[in-house]
Amino acid sequence: MVAISPATALIGKQKILYDAALFAAPPEQLFDPRQLAAAGLLTGEAVGRGQAWFFRHGELDLVLRHFRRGGVMEKLLVDLYWGREPEESRSWLEWRLLARLYRQGLPVPRPVAARVAAGRFFYRADLVTQRLADASSLADWLAAGKLEAITWGRIGHVVARFHHLGIWHPDLNARNILLDRQGKVFLIDFDQGRLKIGLGPRQNLARLLRSLRKIKNSHSPFYFEEADWPLLLAGYRSFIAPECT
Repeated sequence: MVAISPATALIGKQKILYDAALFAAPPEQLFDPRQLAAAGLLTGEAVGRGQAWFFRHGELDLVLRHFRRGGVMEKLLVDLYWGREPEESRSWLEWRLLARLYRQGLPVPRPVAARVAAGRFFYRADLVTQRLADASSLADWLAAGKLEAITWGRIGHVVARFHHLGIWHPDLNARNILLDRQGKVFLIDFDQGRLKIGLGPRQNLARLLRSLRKIKNSHSPFYFEEADWPLLLAGYRSFIAPECT
């Protein structure tokens, strides 16, 4: 695993946090999807609460995510966040958390670069991470077919690894769990994530179960059954003592 080397740069009203092990200079060009499209580097796009673009840069497959508001605030502020200090911005905090988790060998995307474009009172934020090869969300896998018992166990085991270290994913749901074709499990999207702060293990697992049930009730086909959940918990208990669940 290549070491992450944090570096920062101020370019006009933008402040960029990036991995100097990957870039000799601040990778300002990574944050403009129009430039990426014009250069023929875009390879895909995803639209959610935060829009994401997939692109190729040199030998790297990357994901650019632009932070957007959710809920009522989405209509009022769209992509503006209160604050002026880059160190306290959503993108910088997520970059630093991912770097810490990645260094610990946890299955998360490698953080590449984070940008804050600051105004007088508000800022806009972006985050670039390394794309996980041949990986799709748990929701996508279940839309295509049933999962084997061993896969449910792996998911539970990975969630338990994070909980064992006091890390509770801020939004543990079926779209933020990725599986690759070799069966490896990853967690993504740690926006507003913290160490040893937030929901406890039981509440975190309950959120994931609600997510699976919600998608099943609104999408068809979706091959999640209630009998699958004990398989996930069995994998979880193989890492964490049973009383934690």
